[in-house]
Amino acid sequence: MKRKEGWEKIFNDHVEEHRELKREWGKNDCCLSIVSWILKATGVDTSLSFNWSYKTKKEAYELLSKYAGGFDQAIDKLTKEFEMPECPVLMAGRGDIGIASGNGGNALGIVGPTGRHLLIQGKEGWDEVPMKSVIKTWRVG
Repeated sequence: MKRKEGWEKIFNDHVEEHRELKREWGKNDCCLSIVSWILKATGVDTSLSFNWSYKTKKEAYELLSKYAGGFDQAIDKLTKEFEMPECPVLMAGRGDIGIASGNGGNALGIVGPTGRHLLIQGKEGWDEVPMKSVIKTWRVG
């Protein structure tokens, strides 16, 4: 998997597009905002490996459990399948993806423009999570 030429503009456009986009389970949530980013950045549709048909957080977690045993395991499985290598959190750059741990459980996000935060699709747009709360990261392209 390789990022497209001009990915920086694609990245900035994606970040802006989701800045105030409300979370909607099964349409725009922490996983699907990242699936969308990876497709835009690389042309690779990672959504084809998983059934993304859910309308609630509970349904999403049930599907992830059936797919790979849980949220973290599902992300590990997809990143391996699409050859996105794990990288040290402090080496992750903008546009790479990661998992952060929070009060609501783990969530998937994208390393933001400054590299100091993971952007996670929240209720009212991006939630900025400091990289010190990120537990795992992978390279995109």
